[in-house]
Amino acid sequence: MEFDFKTLRESRKAVAQKIAENLLLYGDLEAPNSGYGSHGTQDHIVAMGSANYLRYLAYIQSEPNGSQHFLTEIEAAKEGLTIKRGTEPLILERWTVDAAKEYHAFDLPLYPVHHMEGEHKTLTAYMRRDLLRQHQPSRAALAKFFENAGVLPKDAPQDTETLYHAARAYAKQKFPEIPTNQACFVHLLMKQNGIQPDYPHEPLLTAEEVKRYIQEAPDLIFSSISRASKEAKQVQQELRFVERQIKKDKEVDAHPYIAICKESDLAEMQKRDLVIETLPKDALHDFVTFSPGQWETNEVLGAIDSQDPETIDTAKEDPYICLGQQQELAEGLVAFTTKASPDDDRWLDIDRAEENGFPKRVLYTMPKEDVSHIKDLSAITLQDKSYAISDSLEVENSSLTFRGLKAIQWFRSNVVQDDTAYKEALEKRMYLPGMAPKRELVLSCEGKPIFSMCYQEGRGDLAKAVPHYLPETLPEKYQKACETVKRYRMAVHQRRWPDEQTKASTLENPAPFPTIEESRGTLAKDLEHYARESKAEEPRATAKFYTLYPFADPAVDTPKKAILGAISEMAKDGCTIARIESVLTHISTERTPEALEILESPEGKQAIRKARKVLHLVQDSKGKSASR
Repeated sequence: MEFDFKTLRESRKAVAQKIAENLLLYGDLEAPNSGYGSHGTQDHIVAMGSANYLRYLAYIQSEPNGSQHFLTEIEAAKEGLTIKRGTEPLILERWTVDAAKEYHAFDLPLYPVHHMEGEHKTLTAYMRRDLLRQHQPSRAALAKFFENAGVLPKDAPQDTETLYHAARAYAKQKFPEIPTNQACFVHLLMKQNGIQPDYPHEPLLTAEEVKRYIQEAPDLIFSSISRASKEAKQVQQELRFVERQIKKDKEVDAHPYIAICKESDLAEMQKRDLVIETLPKDALHDFVTFSPGQWETNEVLGAIDSQDPETIDTAKEDPYICLGQQQELAEGLVAFTTKASPDDDRWLDIDRAEENGFPKRVLYTMPKEDVSHIKDLSAITLQDKSYAISDSLEVENSSLTFRGLKAIQWFRSNVVQDDTAYKEALEKRMYLPGMAPKRELVLSCEGKPIFSMCYQEGRGDLAKAVPHYLPETLPEKYQKACETVKRYRMAVHQRRWPDEQTKASTLENPAPFPTIEESRGTLAKDLEHYARESKAEEPRATAKFYTLYPFADPAVDTPKKAILGAISEMAKDGCTIARIESVLTHISTERTPEALEILESPEGKQAIRKARKVLHLVQDSKGKSASR
């Protein structure tokens, strides 16, 4: 339906007032964690832009942790989703121009995915928070851009406060007269680059400016966001160019790799843009050779690190690894420098056929200095003790010890796991501490502990304590060894740790951690979708729910407590003893006898009595309310 301009203006006025509320409360255009907002089906995702971005921020003001994606009624039906009754739509503006070049505005009602029902797989796909897949340039690129613009001194720090002040200075250059233009631009630039300034202490606009430029002139914020969006888009394009330049500069400065191939294959390597320059025949002396590839490189590093003769002999005999010790370059071969690391994907399509005694068309070289650094890792050990309960109430207790390269890799993987689980808990608004492993890590060097920590996985504590994936207490000698390993596995490293810093350590104003109530609410929705999608039998789905439900409570840290919690929750929901018995038999075959024994125990009966009292109190309260 087409907007008449009076209705459109009143609608915009209401949106502006909500943006003003955000500015006065948070110092920013949005409530924390509002996201970008998007709409459209999976084959064509559209970001909220300009006026519609403001409408989105105003709409999601009361539900900042809900889904950020919206669908029309038609799109929802196409995806097999139904909109819950009573859901208020987000009204977007859709503009067209007719043949007479007259502008027309139409309303476009959209509905949030988290207020829809349907297949779990479809809902999950739309409720992901990275649907737009926006690229975020590095802070180094942003600092370089500001430096080029003359608003940031050369070699200035790249902390949040410095970059925020530089953004405000740049905004004043671009929009010297209108504060709302500046505010909208700074907001977009900071958000698009993943920077979260301390807006409550340094708001985008003062209270007086909010009153004058937004509350009393609501149309202004809409023209401002339009102008700011265009400028921010241009800056993002320039930032991509700056980042490419920085990366290129880091590559003309980085120490190149050295590879060797047959002289007859050199032209092909040059055609593939793998060759920087060829080296003289006498440039190489006393070096190790090995085959490129992700698996091959890791096997070579592991064999060198192990210092085990049998492991090294196995790697030498493997036709795919080709580990060897060379004194000089053999006849018919040529050495060349390359930017590509040995685990680069470009080596995947180099054939592996053995020909004329040369097992691969390309071999990498490793100088004896690097071999020595990698061998240093053998002095590092990691002890990892963990305790966890699975959803089938099985106890998983382990005590593992790793040495050398495996110790470093396992330590990193624990940091990644904690960081990932923490991020998922914030986004999904669910955390089940009863199922999260409790770990104790002790990293030692030359037999002396240099880092130890007890933590519960998923709270981000380890990821915050070790922001760069390895402890700062690691002696310089071993840091050098880790850097050497990183260099030979650069492609994998850049793919897994592109920012070289954990997410948990970069969140300056993270959302509050999920409460027990939030976690149980999300769990109930998830299991409802699970039962619907898998067409699980009702007793099995019910058992799944009541088994997991107690795990939202941190005090539930043993199978017995989980079973008592499940019994208590079923009793609170009015389940009969026979019903409780039926559900407990579907927990797991191994745990059924124990669960039924607990049900008949004094503790089980006491849990039921307490739960029944709670149930009766709730029923009495409802009865009194109804009679009034």
